Amino acid sequence: MSAPVASKGEEVWWNGQMNNIPSLHRTRSIALVVLLLATALVGIVHAAPRAGAAECECVSTSVDTNDSYFPGYVGYRFQWQNPNDVDITGVSVTFDLPTGFEYAWGWPQASFDPSSQALTLLPDGVDTMYPWQETTGYVTLRADKALASSVQTIPYTVTSTDPQGVTHTRQESFTMVFATPAPSYDLRSTTEFSPRSANYGDTVTLTAKLYNDGPGNSGRTYVDIYFDEELTLISPVPADCTLYDEPYEGMRQLDCGGEIDVITPGLAETWTLTLQAPASSTKDHFVAETKIGCNSPVERDGSDELDPSNDDSSAILTVPPVPTGQLAVVRNLPLFVDDPSVLTNPVAGESMSTSVDVFNAGDADVTGTITVAVAPTAGFTPTSISTDAAGSSCDLSTMTCTFAGPLTPGAKQRIVVVGALDPALADGSTFSSTATATASGFDPASDTASTTISARAEGVVDVSAVTRATPNEEVTIEVTAGDAGPSSMADPVATVTIPSGVRIVSAPDNCTEGGSTLTCPLGDSLAPQEDTSFSFVAGLPDEVGSFDMAVSLSSSTPLAAGSIDSATHTVATDLADGSGVLPYTGSESTNLALLGGVLALTGVAVVGSTSLVRTRRRRS
Repeated sequence: MSAPVASKGEEVWWNGQMNNIPSLHRTRSIALVVLLLATALVGIVHAAPRAGAAECECVSTSVDTNDSYFPGYVGYRFQWQNPNDVDITGVSVTFDLPTGFEYAWGWPQASFDPSSQALTLLPDGVDTMYPWQETTGYVTLRADKALASSVQTIPYTVTSTDPQGVTHTRQESFTMVFATPAPSYDLRSTTEFSPRSANYGDTVTLTAKLYNDGPGNSGRTYVDIYFDEELTLISPVPADCTLYDEPYEGMRQLDCGGEIDVITPGLAETWTLTLQAPASSTKDHFVAETKIGCNSPVERDGSDELDPSNDDSSAILTVPPVPTGQLAVVRNLPLFVDDPSVLTNPVAGESMSTSVDVFNAGDADVTGTITVAVAPTAGFTPTSISTDAAGSSCDLSTMTCTFAGPLTPGAKQRIVVVGALDPALADGSTFSSTATATASGFDPASDTASTTISARAEGVVDVSAVTRATPNEEVTIEVTAGDAGPSSMADPVATVTIPSGVRIVSAPDNCTEGGSTLTCPLGDSLAPQEDTSFSFVAGLPDEVGSFDMAVSLSSSTPLAAGSIDSATHTVATDLADGSGVLPYTGSESTNLALLGGVLALTGVAVVGSTSLVRTRRRRS
């Protein structure tokens, strides 16, 4: 090993000897040479330290190791001592780890450079030692299995600086002797209930076993046996076990096997417990576990466990469930509409009734007070909620009903809700409702059902004007459209078919003329029992004849089969002197008495030859 290079003001020790650095002395006076020689002399004396003597103002060190090691985690203790009455600074020790070693842990915290395998420790984590201070550091390494049966030398460098600023560096080393490990072993546990299924209140046997599947011996170990806290230990606690008083995370714990020093291959130990299941429980099974704890090698023989994954084992004791009541709810949708004998989709604007059935799906009574809450979506206005259960009461404002138990297994209780759907609900929209049943001590139950809303509007349209006119005369045509319900009529539109020769003189701004038609939207919607009117001025041909004004009504809401969705009015023209044939004229549609008198028209007003346009809307 080559000697280290020293800088100015630094002395270097190599295996207890001072290196000669001639260049350092050429530029010094005789007095300085004498001083350096005196300092070197002190260093030489330090190379062979005497107990209790401090030959230089530097630190002394020692390393404690075991007699022998096995590959795996290995450790040693490093000790510093400042045998001087002055502070020593710049104190550190650097270990040059050979191939096959990796740094695992150190105290104080070590600085490790994997690229150079250099591991540096400071005393108590700092680089200064006060007078007479003694301190200890600990190092744990990972030794490769290839180091078995070898002797490893670990060199290290101790560095410190005395109060005069002189840095002292000393190279040392220690050895670690590695033995050949003994054959490895494989500990294994088993856990078993006998019988595996029992009734509540029965006694069962729990057996836990510890094996060593070899091929080598295992060192001392302990075994923890856990079982559900609802199981009661009725047999004596085994002699080598300790039962902990308080359950932990729902389990009781036995700590067993602490006196087993060497475990040879085969069955090592058996623990048998007698347990009793509880008289009742919310559980349908109980768990027991066996876990192997830490084990130590036999006389530090270095053997390893082959398969730690089979150290732990478990068993399950099943029990039949305790009879209990179980609430169940069925939300009945689609709904009965008006007539309970007819099951169909509900219609916007109509009344409807629906029901909620509460069942006991368990095998014991549901006792206490049972509460059922119904929560419909928007667009439904409830008018009543009721049930015929004995001792029941219902609250329309909260949409709840309560009745007294017991509800026997398989029994059913019905709650009926009656209300009306908003007429503005769109055709094809979804109506949903949730019902929830609760009872103290039982799991709640709920059900949600949905259905599709049908919209149906009965439309009525009428057209009126003068019945007699002269050729080329301008007449006012009035159109009235109405909704007899039950649903709102969305996006109503009146379409007027103009006969040949007739021209449109003026029409409302919302109407659009196209060819022989005049299309007039009537707003966003018409509510049930609502009508609206508009008029336009038409110019008749310069000839004698009959001219039919036809109007049709349409809507995005389906119109009922009974709707009067078309009407025709005929206007006849004649010469002023009365010559010419005048056919009978008049509207072919009935008046609006079909609206139940609400939309009844009082007659036809003669407007005359004017371009006046008026729009009228009235609501019954």
